[in-house]
Amino acid sequence: MIGSLYLKPESAWGLLPVGLLPLIVIWQRSRRRSLAQERAALDGGPEAHHGPKQGSRGETLLLCLALLATAAGMAGLRWDWGAPAARWRRCDFWLLLDTSLSMRAEDAAGGRSGSLSRLEWAQRLCSYLFSGFPGARFGIVPFAGDASVLLLPSSDHNAFTYYLRSAAAVPKSRGTDLVEPLRALAAEWSQNPPESPMPVAVLLSDGGREEGREVPIAEIGEAAKEVQAAAPRVLFVCVAVGGDRETAVPDESAPEEPSSEGEPAKGPLRTARFDPPLEAVSETTGGLFFRAKESSPEEIGRAVAQRLEKHGIRPEWEPGSGGAEAGRVWAAAGLGILALLTTLWSRR
Repeated sequence: MIGSLYLKPESAWGLLPVGLLPLIVIWQRSRRRSLAQERAALDGGPEAHHGPKQGSRGETLLLCLALLATAAGMAGLRWDWGAPAARWRRCDFWLLLDTSLSMRAEDAAGGRSGSLSRLEWAQRLCSYLFSGFPGARFGIVPFAGDASVLLLPSSDHNAFTYYLRSAAAVPKSRGTDLVEPLRALAAEWSQNPPESPMPVAVLLSDGGREEGREVPIAEIGEAAKEVQAAAPRVLFVCVAVGGDRETAVPDESAPEEPSSEGEPAKGPLRTARFDPPLEAVSETTGGLFFRAKESSPEEIGRAVAQRLEKHGIRPEWEPGSGGAEAGRVWAAAGLGILALLTTLWSRR
């Protein structure tokens, strides 16, 4: 793409003078006929040629160009050498990131770079969403046994990168409580309603299923309803991370727990992805559900963008590089042509 024309909708009124083009053409034709009649009266003779001269047609063309250039300057029309960029300024993302011990299991899709841990894959998705929705604001809520707001919505890249890395460094514990981040988000929105008309809550977790622990699916669904009550138009994007077969958490992330007297030491944590709690949230709220093994970050990003646009949340398109002073150039060109025509007419 070499470039593109860019016009702000609120400045489109500046193109109204273009409607005068037909009047200019009609006026110039009438003027040429009048000049031809004057020449006929002066020259006399049936053999005299009284048709309009080529110069008058050139004047018409120059006058039309002057009007178009002036209108373009009034409307701020500009040519940008770079492609226009989308800015999602009306959109807020809240990333509910599971940082529990089970997210260290290395069974997430990794492609050529090899196997990734579930947490690494989730962080990559977060980074992709940040770059894929420029202008949007991102908040981070890490959770394991408990949850807290680590970063309020911000579009600052450095702050986002820092806190996303910090989220992986918070103390880890066995067990994932999916109720806590939802309630923390509901409490935050109850006190400070989101500015976005349709905030996006991205829930990234492996489901929190571990041996000896029961996942309270019904309670998770109720917590999701609390979030929806605080922001009725919230879009939940639930992403189940990990494989469907049990995988041991690496020893460096999951040291063996000390045994009590008379009991053998417990081995490393083994865990598998558990979809039902995430599916319950998406079904309860009418959101989106994905499995990391089956969906790429690009596919998830496209689905989110389509859902937002379907509900009227569209990006604002801004020009790329170049053309910043184009409006003044157009206006100057139009005035220059008008000055040239005025000079030509004054010499006649």
